[in-house]
Amino acid sequence: MAANVITTKVPRARLKVPFKLNKNKINLFLDTLILLLFAVEVQLRFTGVRIHELFGLAFAAVLLVHIVLHWKWIWNVTIQFFRKPFHGTRLQYILAAALLIDMTVITVTGIAISHTLGWNLKFGMTDFVAHSLHTVSSDLRTRLKITSRSSRVNSVV
Repeated sequence: MAANVITTKVPRARLKVPFKLNKNKINLFLDTLILLLFAVEVQLRFTGVRIHELFGLAFAAVLLVHIVLHWKWIWNVTIQFFRKPFHGTRLQYILAAALLIDMTVITVTGIAISHTLGWNLKFGMTDFVAHSLHTVSSDLRTRLKITSRSSRVNSVV
């Protein structure tokens, strides 16, 4: 004989969140933070080497969070890039990929030539090579951002 089992529902306690995370607000905050870090970080003569290096690391960290938050878009555009030969976001994708590679080079070479962080990581590069790559990549970053912005304006108009 099976015994009758009586079950009671116990209400679960609801966790009250004092604020709701809005993805658009987070993206706006991160984009603003990236812009501010970039604007201050590139002015080495105003910040000094220590602040330049710390802001460079902060910039790389915020950029990584930015990429993680936009991963779904990156994945979808990558699929479109290889499926359709003539797609509207093709140029934007190429510029964004070049900018990502450039930012990776800037971060790695910045760590390699760091004087104040105390890490002493050279990644197999001499100081001259790392410093040259860092300088060229930093100049290229500015040109890529300007090209990216102007191509967006031209595609909208």
